[in-house]
Order: sequence, then structure tokens, then C-alpha cells
Amino acid sequence: MLVPVQAYLTRGVGVHREQLVAFELALRDAGIAAQNLVAVSSILPPECELIERQQGEELLRAGQILHVVLAREECNEPRCSVGAAIGIARPSNTSQHGFIAEHGAIDQTDSKIASHAEDLAVTMLAGTLGIDLDEQLDAAGRAHALENTGQIARHDSICAVASGDEQGRWTVVVAATVFIMEWMLGPRG
Repeated sequence: MLVPVQAYLTRGVGVHREQLVAFELALRDAGIAAQNLVAVSSILPPECELIERQQGEELLRAGQILHVVLAREECNEPRCSVGAAIGIARPSNTSQHGFIAEHGAIDQTDSKIASHAEDLAVTMLAGTLGIDLDEQLDAAGRAHALENTGQIARHDSICAVASGDEQGRWTVVVAATVFIMEWMLGPRG
């Protein structure tokens, strides 16, 4: 069974005349270009420890299969702003799972993109916990309402935003949650 024991958030930006190379450069900037990425959906496992990027990167091996929740946005128009974000929400009860949400947008501020990703994760967590959140509230209001229930331990986000290259080259942004499996914590060979 593959259940992550740790996770970390990362982000990156890449620019190149070739779209695929720009994506690879964004992954390189995020520190996950040397792995074979497998995109997974939105569940933060129970008791999965959130660690710092540097700590997680030290556990990676070139060529390994690496499970990630990945947000990606791209453009090849000068001055077009692109952003990708990951939002997380984890319950107070560590035996329950949390949520990870990916979101990408064009021509929005980094705070708006990050806030939306975080709000998606908070809203999904609330639904799982059986909490009705007023959809008329803004993102901060929904997060505050959920915090007031005492059922949320943490909500957070990470966002990468870049302005489209002046020469019309591809600009790619990525944000990711990188999962660390128990086998990765063992002795390195």
C-alpha cells in the first residue's frame, strides 16, 4: 500500500521557445524535474507530516516514480500573467484525511490565485466533515467559519506567478504537493 507519510509544497517557473522545455524548466525550478511524476488527486493522508521543501528534496532520487498533486498554467503571449497554486486544508483530528486543491489562472494576482486554491481545499474539507459553509461568504470568511468549529488544524497555500515573456516564448508556472513515501526515508543506496 502506498500511503504518503510526509509531503511538501513547491513551485517553479520556466520560460523557453518550446512549450515542453519551458515545462521542464518550471519543474527544475520546483526541484522535481529529475523524477518521473505521477499526478494524483486531492487527498492529504491522515497523519501525513508537512515538511519543508529542502528537507523533502534531500529524500528524492533521480528517475524515481514520484507522486504529486500538480497545478500548471502556461501562456506564450507577452505580458500575460499566469499563475498556479496548491491549497491545503487539514483537520484537527489527525486520524482523518485532509484535502489538497490545485488551481491555475490567467491575469489574476498571486494572492487571489493562492486564496482560491486554499478556499477549494477548505471547502472540500468542510464537506467531508459534514460542515455546511455559507457559499455567500468570501474565502477568508469560509476559512474563519471552519476554524471556529475547531475542526481544522491548518490551511495554507503556495503559488507561482509569472508575466508572459516579452518575446512570446512559453512561460510555464507549476505548484505542487510532493508526497514522500515511507521507503524514501530509509537508507539511501
